[in-house]
Amino acid sequence: MLTKISSFLRPISILTLSCVVSCGSPSASGGGVPTTESQGAKTNDTAQGRFIWLPEKLFSFELPEGSFADTANGVPFKMIFVEGGKFVMGDQFGEGEPDEKPHPVSMSSYFIGQTEVTQRLWEAVMGNNPSYYSDCPDCPVEQICWQDAQVFLKKLNLLTGKKYRLPTEAEWEFAARERGKKIRFANGRDTARDDQINFDALQNSDLPYAPKGIFRDRTTPVMSFPPNSLGIFDMSGNVWEFCSDWYGEYVGKQDPTGPKTGTYKVFRGGSWANGAEYNRCSSRENNAVGGRLDIYGMRLAQSAD
Repeated sequence: MLTKISSFLRPISILTLSCVVSCGSPSASGGGVPTTESQGAKTNDTAQGRFIWLPEKLFSFELPEGSFADTANGVPFKMIFVEGGKFVMGDQFGEGEPDEKPHPVSMSSYFIGQTEVTQRLWEAVMGNNPSYYSDCPDCPVEQICWQDAQVFLKKLNLLTGKKYRLPTEAEWEFAARERGKKIRFANGRDTARDDQINFDALQNSDLPYAPKGIFRDRTTPVMSFPPNSLGIFDMSGNVWEFCSDWYGEYVGKQDPTGPKTGTYKVFRGGSWANGAEYNRCSSRENNAVGGRLDIYGMRLAQSAD
């Protein structure tokens, strides 16, 4: 059950940047993502005393080698190739929960969604939009449960002839950590800033790795913030992402898939509603397969063989 509610964009040689967006004004820590022009319309919700920044332009990149693009009923989406390897999964900074115990894991190659599944893609496949923030087709679909995700995947696979699925927990973390690097957040940084992740930067702002910033109080369009070095967006923040695993103690060292049975499913990545500590790469959460909230979403995966 749910219990937990650093610098400039570095060059990425495998990607071609055509447009950069900063979602939110530069934080007090200084700096910000380079911009080409004024990118958004900032509105002040005086009743709540917060700013919401909705970008008008998004990042656009060439796919890394081995990746591919697909469509469903005319809506395109992209899958990033993640080459396999070995890494130590779990908390690398000595600051995590007991269920984040570090352990060695070996991974085969696979594909993972460049972005979270958007409302636009969900509606193209399912014919409906369950999202609370339904005014934004390019925002992640939310207010779905793990079972809803399975229905979506079945229909998507019928449309595309592919075998899309949810990522395993190990696949999710390996990709979030740029093939297993020691990094705190899934954008390749060790510091959470409000112009680089959509999270609650007002919550627990005394953390040394999370300078105080703004709270947008909603989802933002996918690709609004800098990706990690694999070209994957929003693996920290925006919405929690379902994994295929049952929640439990870590099991297995080669392509682990979690316990054989369980009560709750794992989800990863934190959300717009959570403080920085829950947006760390190693942070784990879980809920029943039928639980729906406006902070729950999903990301696609596919085996490489």
